Amino acid sequence: MLIKRLLIVTMILVSLTSYAQVTNPVSVNISLTPPHSAILSEYTSIGSNKLIASIRLNDLSEPMWNVRLRITLESSQVRISTKLNFKPTIPIEISPGEVLQISGEELAPYLNYANIDVQGITMYELQQNGIIPEGFYTFTVEVYDYNSNRLLSNTANFNALIQLNGVPIVQTPGIGSVVMQASPLNIPFQWQLSSPSIYGDPSSIEYQLSLYKILDPNVNPVNSIINNVAEKIYESNFSNATSLVYGINDHPLEVGEKYSFTVQARDIDGRDIFKNNGYSEVGWFYYGYPANGNISINVPENGKAFSISEFKRFWWSKPDNVQNDQQVSYHLKIVELGENQDSINAINNNPAWFEYSSLPQIGSNGYDFMLNKPLARQVKYAWQVKAFTGEQEIAKSEVRTFIGPPVIEKFMAGNHEVIVTKTINNDLANLSGSGRVKVSENNEFIDFDFENLNIGNSGGENVLVSGQIISEIINPQVITLEPNYADNGNAFFYPETYKLDKNALSIKGSIKWVFPLVSDQSNIAEVVTNSGWVNYNSYKLLGSISLGNQNQFNLVDPFGYYMEFDSLANFLVSENKFTLRLFGELSLPEDIVNIDGQRMILPFRNVDNLFFFSQTNVNCPKNILLADNTKLQYRPLDYTVDFSETQSVDEINPNQA
Repeated sequence: MLIKRLLIVTMILVSLTSYAQVTNPVSVNISLTPPHSAILSEYTSIGSNKLIASIRLNDLSEPMWNVRLRITLESSQVRISTKLNFKPTIPIEISPGEVLQISGEELAPYLNYANIDVQGITMYELQQNGIIPEGFYTFTVEVYDYNSNRLLSNTANFNALIQLNGVPIVQTPGIGSVVMQASPLNIPFQWQLSSPSIYGDPSSIEYQLSLYKILDPNVNPVNSIINNVAEKIYESNFSNATSLVYGINDHPLEVGEKYSFTVQARDIDGRDIFKNNGYSEVGWFYYGYPANGNISINVPENGKAFSISEFKRFWWSKPDNVQNDQQVSYHLKIVELGENQDSINAINNNPAWFEYSSLPQIGSNGYDFMLNKPLARQVKYAWQVKAFTGEQEIAKSEVRTFIGPPVIEKFMAGNHEVIVTKTINNDLANLSGSGRVKVSENNEFIDFDFENLNIGNSGGENVLVSGQIISEIINPQVITLEPNYADNGNAFFYPETYKLDKNALSIKGSIKWVFPLVSDQSNIAEVVTNSGWVNYNSYKLLGSISLGNQNQFNLVDPFGYYMEFDSLANFLVSENKFTLRLFGELSLPEDIVNIDGQRMILPFRNVDNLFFFSQTNVNCPKNILLADNTKLQYRPLDYTVDFSETQSVDEINPNQA
């Protein structure tokens, strides 16, 4: 039984093998010879061994077989394949047991443009240069019966990376580098391919250098050519050399300008075998260090007036175009400015009043210089600083001005010291200029201009004899006034102007105080004074400011009263504390009338709060009518007003209302 079972198994295996041989009567293998070209025609050119298909007839019962091929190249994006029904004019004849290798021109019909289907690119794109897009491809070959669409073979596969030659990489000059000015002109350019040539001998490659002057200093140099803001000034002949010296016989370069360039590689046989059409990335360099930079001035400010004792400091930042490790020196020039002379004209044409050149330094962050030469009083100067690398001027500052010390350094106005920062004439009896004075206990100073001051001498000290200094307050700080009567709450002084004369420092402004009773105004009701002057000698307010004529209020609680203040009312202020001195009229509710049937009005004077106050010896213009249609009337001589919630009238005088 065991022998019979083994015989059955053996017969089954033999049968399966025979069946397999009949299923694939032909076997095929393919191989690709590197480097793997992107030029489709190189796989089918005469004598090419880039693609080899090896075919074997396995069916020994057939004396021969006429066959044809189907070739496919497929990547993730592109598919090129022989048309399914294509039949070449002459079939491939294979005999049993022999291996037939097909390559070169024998494969040409199967990849002829007329005999292929393409996907992922258009036929027009493929025919333009015969280049297939770069990528990982699977090459497949299948064998079909010549006279039918019967597939006779396995599908043979071969994977290959298809790529073009890399572009040139420029080694010198480096991108963004500085090519030093030289005489005679001598700039070496050197490059190499980014990878070894895939397409044969490197001697079959030639190169061309193109050089451009960048016309727009603000454009990114890498984009200068594509954005058409660069002028081509040089183009070499194509050559096998991978270096070139730009020299004295070539177009001259301008110091401080930027230049961009490209190197193009091409195949001497005209094959399109390079990425980016053979162009390198755009390189660029400065010829000489960047020029026309700007130096920002930190101090002194333009138009600065130096005092007699002030340090004369000149401080500027490094040029905005300086490069890393660039050596920089500075040249400071100061000239006297003629009357009505333009500062730029003066710096260019007037003899130097003072000059200074620094030692060269690397990695400069700017420069700080103290001028020790005395300045002439009242003289105006122009100045400028320039930066150099070697003999090349790379940057400069704007031309600025400053003024020498004033005729006098200070004077006293009352007990206030005025520091003179600038004078525009020399007549102390009619002096004009600028100065500064302290205006707070926190050592806050204000700057101001003055005109026509009479400055005299007292005990060897300059003093203000006549004239005054007026200065508008640019950024006023509100001054809080505390009440002497606590329930009144704070008031606020809004300063406007300072005034200084030989007697005192004064300040002008107005006071606002929140009206403490409930009125019908939609916004917060305020009592507002006129604008007035008060003494400010001790940097605290002293004086009084009268109310304006727009302080009228309809009361809601208590309801029906109307209060109006007149121009005699004022705020009495001392040491930034205030006392109310209110004058005006209180109109009683409309159902309380005088003998003429009009609303009854009670005058009040010198009231220090509105919550609870009494008046005596009142002079009412009209008496109160006690009953309609009678002549009964009452003349109030004294009265008390109680709008408070904390006080009450304990005893009412018979004469009080």
